Amino acid sequence: GYVAVLIKKESSTTFMFPGQEVLPDEKTPLSVSHSESIDLQEGEVLDQTGRATFVENVVNTAKTCMGTGALALPFAARQGGIILNCLGLVGIACWNLYSIGRLLNCLDLLPHSNSSTNKRDLPPAGTSTLGKVAFYAMGYAGLHIIDVAMLLLLLGIIIAYISASISFLVDTPLSAGNLNGLVVAIIIGLFSNVPDMGYLSKLSAMGLTTLFICFIVIAFYGNFSSFSLNLWPLEGLKGISHWFGCTVFSFGTVPLTYNLRDSMLEPQRMMPSASIAFGLVTMSYVLLGSGMLLLYPNVKGDILKELPSLGYVPTAIRLAMTLVVLATAPLLVVPCGEVVEGKVFHGNATPRARVGIRLGICILCTAIGIGVPGFVEVLSFVGCCCVALVSFVVPPLLHLLLSCQRWMKDTELPVTGGAPTRTTCIGQVCSQSWLLIDIVMLLWGIAASFISTTYVFRTSYG
Repeated sequence: GYVAVLIKKESSTTFMFPGQEVLPDEKTPLSVSHSESIDLQEGEVLDQTGRATFVENVVNTAKTCMGTGALALPFAARQGGIILNCLGLVGIACWNLYSIGRLLNCLDLLPHSNSSTNKRDLPPAGTSTLGKVAFYAMGYAGLHIIDVAMLLLLLGIIIAYISASISFLVDTPLSAGNLNGLVVAIIIGLFSNVPDMGYLSKLSAMGLTTLFICFIVIAFYGNFSSFSLNLWPLEGLKGISHWFGCTVFSFGTVPLTYNLRDSMLEPQRMMPSASIAFGLVTMSYVLLGSGMLLLYPNVKGDILKELPSLGYVPTAIRLAMTLVVLATAPLLVVPCGEVVEGKVFHGNATPRARVGIRLGICILCTAIGIGVPGFVEVLSFVGCCCVALVSFVVPPLLHLLLSCQRWMKDTELPVTGGAPTRTTCIGQVCSQSWLLIDIVMLLWGIAASFISTTYVFRTSYG
């Protein structure tokens, strides 16, 4: 669900309605890297608007959430238990909405005109909106932190997709043991370097339809004779950690906040549209996770594993999902390669260097994907570590830093040097209940990410 559907042409953001996506190329990268976002300079206002209506943005946000990760929802429901799964999904949705709100509020805390006259105080040209926010909050260190966080996020998702495709092929007549990994690497490597990837974006857009058909077929093969459910988490924190990773991965829209906002005809209605989208997604996830768990109470991995190994229909479903994943992975290799190219070649990479970097990413991720225990284990780890970090730690941190800077400026408190004439910044921050919430959520995000990542790593790879 991380493939963007927003592209920029002639300085205007174009909304491509689901089913009509056009893949951004190197000049119009995916919104995860969004290097073509609003270029804020001194005195500019972040008021760029797109063409998406309110309803279109609701659909786009929901579509961004729902993807291959939904195949792990029944596993997550079993690990966390029905009670935690139903209530926790609501909590995760609210947590994502909180983070989106904080990122949107950060735009109001950026420096106004005449607040900086030195070019060194401005972010580099072409910096993404999220990068600009990080720059004003933490300087160049913030830009590097965001680049590293996004690179880890992209690599984690690519590895999860590659692991999924290898897992899907195992139970088909096309299974060739370890050669599956080599075949996957070659296909993704070739797809990542074709001059026109429009066909791949169309195949990726079929993902929701294929996923919907997949769940219908799986439900048909389910056990309708008896139902049994576990109400509580399996194995305590271990089960909770796996549930947390899978569900967090299955939302994961926070890194695309500014891109979704920029696509809207009425960007000020971003929060209401996101609220409706997350409400719809949450209800769908509860039905898919808990509903499938009723039919498959002993599910131990992605739900495709529950299909029979033989038969034309199960094989067709697995091959269709493999095709969708193989078409989606290159769409993430491109922006991942752009981040590396920007760091190594400073945006001046030759075509041969680009091919080499993208092939190297495919080989690295495939090698890791072959060695991991399974798709859901990778998905849980990426959700706990990468997605949770970007979604639940970065937004409150940026908001806290920018709020502190704004308060120091408004009260004429020196940022560096000199004795404060009033109270300290920390004291002022702690006196504001809404900023106290940021502190609590920041600490909670760090703790949840660290604890869940540790448990998932120890149980899956220990």
